[in-house]
Order: sequence, then structure tokens, then C-alpha cells
Amino acid sequence: MIGKPPSPPGPWRSVPVGSGRALSLMSWLLARLPLGLARLLALPVVWAWFQHWNHPRICVIRAMRRLGAPSPYWAAWRVFDAYGVHLLERHYLFAGRAQAQLEPDPEGRAALDAAIASGRPTVLLGSHAGALELAGLLLGPTGRSIVAVTARDSGAGRLLRLVGDPAVGLGSMHTIVADGTARSGLAMLQAVKAGRLLGIKADRPLPGTPAEQTVVVPLLGEDAPLPLGPARLARAVQARVIAVSVVRTGPLRYRILSEELPSQGPPEDLVAAYAQAVCKHAAAYPDQWFNFHPLWASDRAALAGVPVTVPLGLRAAGRGLARGTLWGLTLL
Repeated sequence: MIGKPPSPPGPWRSVPVGSGRALSLMSWLLARLPLGLARLLALPVVWAWFQHWNHPRICVIRAMRRLGAPSPYWAAWRVFDAYGVHLLERHYLFAGRAQAQLEPDPEGRAALDAAIASGRPTVLLGSHAGALELAGLLLGPTGRSIVAVTARDSGAGRLLRLVGDPAVGLGSMHTIVADGTARSGLAMLQAVKAGRLLGIKADRPLPGTPAEQTVVVPLLGEDAPLPLGPARLARAVQARVIAVSVVRTGPLRYRILSEELPSQGPPEDLVAAYAQAVCKHAAAYPDQWFNFHPLWASDRAALAGVPVTVPLGLRAAGRGLARGTLWGLTLL
């Protein structure tokens, strides 16, 4: 059932980034190590993150349950691991030290290819299923550039600048920072009317979004609030709307999934159709559902009273990793 949420969700992109020294060391290492070795060194870092940060882990575990994973805890670990690999590969790709391969998939790309060939205004609605950020790199040869709509996040910026912070830049892809101003809205309209593909992650309302600018729709079997803004913009410029996910299928190999959404009807119906496409893509690649925040009301309730991080007593020398793992298992 489609309806209005009582209130929008709170901040959702804040990422714990660690110390400045650790980030400087990471930057130094990534500039010198081959991708394969960096991948090996990243494994314990991602495992520590998985064990230390309770809230993101619980959210992903619950998402894996919605997707029917037989072992939600280990399915959640695969999500964290896949996310780490995505970030590493993004860094090497944007730095020009690696090349991505786009798998031939005429069926998966049919809707997107048709929209590109049409020359009409086109809005690409991405999600946190896969990595929409790589679409510009992979679609460069088509001749139609992508403008990515991003959100600025001071918490994530220090970390993601090493691998392509969307608010700073995504390789050669142009970006528009959605800050709620008329200027950013006008920039989006101008980009679409100029024939550029406008890419927006539309599965989360920005923090502070008024309730009347969101709509509640079924998402992975439970109602969730999604933003109306992208659908309203697409309707305003009579654009074709394509739900797009970029998923990783192997080392530096990616596949594009696309679904054309209804070109007529109210924005609420467009959002509902988009949510169905997101569910389809997430179900096909559950290890690449990179949503680490409590989008659903039941997730926020489940986090009540749970410490954000593993308590200090469990991180004492000689006990941190083992005790952290046990603590994580008790939260299943």
C-alpha cells in the first residue's frame, strides 16, 4: 500500500572513518600496491569494521533475512566484503590504474540502450543495489555523459575521497550536489534538457526531507519511505525513466541491469514501480545490497538500546577480535 510516512528518516550517510593517520596510511598504500595485494590487506580491515560497528551489521543482517538468505549473518559478511572490494576497485579505476570490463548483456541493458539511442531526456534511478557510481565510466563509449546527483556527507568524505567521494567528484563524471536549493534543482533540469543522462540514487530520502515529499511503498517485503523528488523531476521534463544497477560479477567485471519505468501517471506510481525494480535487482545480487542504515521502521526499533560500537571492554588487548565476533553473533 502506498501512503505517507509520519516523518522522514534521519541522517543515513554518516560513515565512521577512523583516525587521520590510518587514512593517510591507506592512501599511501593504495597508491603503491597492486590491486590484488590491496584486496588481501583489506580483508581484515573490513572484518574488523563488520564486527565493530553494530548498527550497520544489524541492518544488513535484517536485509538478508528479507531477501531470504539461509544464513543471514554470513550473508551480511559477504555484503561487507563485497562493499570493500567495490571501494578498492573504484579507487584503482578512477586513478587510471585499472580498466573495467562491461559484460555483454543485451537483455539486461536493453532498456538503457533504447533510452540512450532515443536521444530523449533520460533520468537514471539508481539505488544501493550495486554501484551506480561506475555507470559513467562504463557508459563513456556511448557518447552520452552522465551527471550524477549526489549528497554531501562530511562523515564519509574523508574516507571516500580515497576512492571517489561523490560530493567531490567521480572520476571524469560530472556531479551535482543535491542541497535542497533552487540552484541545484535548476542544474538538474538543465542537465536533462541538454541531453545528458541524469543519475540519481532514489532509494533514500535526504535527511530533513519533509514527509510530504516522500511516499511509503513496499520495498523488500516491508513498507519504506522513498523520495518523490526524482519522480517529480522526471515527470516535469517528460523524461524516460530507467531503473539502473551496476553489479560486480568478477574482478573488474561489471554488469548493468536496467528496467524502463512507466512514462505516464502520477509520481507516486513511478516510485512504486521503481521500488519493484530495486527489489528485483537486490534479489538477483543480494551480496551487493549496500544499505547500512535503518531504512525501515522495524530496523530502527531493533537498534534501540544496542550500542553503536562494540563496548570498550570487549576491545581490550588480546580479546578484541574474538570477543567482538561473539558479541556480533549474540545480535543475530
